[in-house]
Amino acid sequence: MHPMIHKKRAFYYTSGSQEKVYPLEANIFNLTADLLPCDYEKTLQACQSGCNSYRFNGGCPPYSPTYRTLSAHYAYALVLYYKLYLRDFPVRPETGQAYMNWTFTESFMPRLLLNTLYSLARRLAGYVLSSGHCIGCKKCNFQGEIKICRKPDRRTYSLEAVGVNIVEMMAKYSDSPLIWLDQESDNRIPDYQLRVGAVLHNTPLTWEEQEALFGSIFRRNLRKSGPGQTKSGGRISR
Repeated sequence: MHPMIHKKRAFYYTSGSQEKVYPLEANIFNLTADLLPCDYEKTLQACQSGCNSYRFNGGCPPYSPTYRTLSAHYAYALVLYYKLYLRDFPVRPETGQAYMNWTFTESFMPRLLLNTLYSLARRLAGYVLSSGHCIGCKKCNFQGEIKICRKPDRRTYSLEAVGVNIVEMMAKYSDSPLIWLDQESDNRIPDYQLRVGAVLHNTPLTWEEQEALFGSIFRRNLRKSGPGQTKSGGRISR
């Protein structure tokens, strides 16, 4: 059974002289922490065999802790995911180099997700689990010989790095299963992209309190109004 999912339309505004706007869908749901499926050994093997960040990023295996170790200190997991639909891409992946067009979101979605998670964590006195490799530094110190984190206060681990099976989690609890771009077939381009993270916390939340948390994400580059509308932040009402 899916938990109750809070869903809002959001607009990401790029910075710079030529402002662009990307319509996003923001979603959160809250679970008890022990419900997140995890298998650290399985994800460790996947990272070791298929990821360039393995051993070269301080937020990735084999340096990451296990989810069971982290979640032992928390009762709940507030899961946040941003969704960008294919129809809202500035360059449709069907034209030109599909992979390059598809991965343009790396320029803003990971940072947007992380900043939002930090905002939620401050309000919940929680612990952030992000998406992808740690981006706390411009160049990770783990790329060199000395495997010591220079900014431990900015170091983050992703859900997958600590062993959470995100594919199973999203299929079981969300309305948006994970899907990937098939570089060998132009006919299998996904309808959307996701970035998924979570905040471990110990704060019991009612539906109304979860809804109120949405107000905290609309700040800086992310707004609740689109082009031609009043650009404002603040609390959102249903």
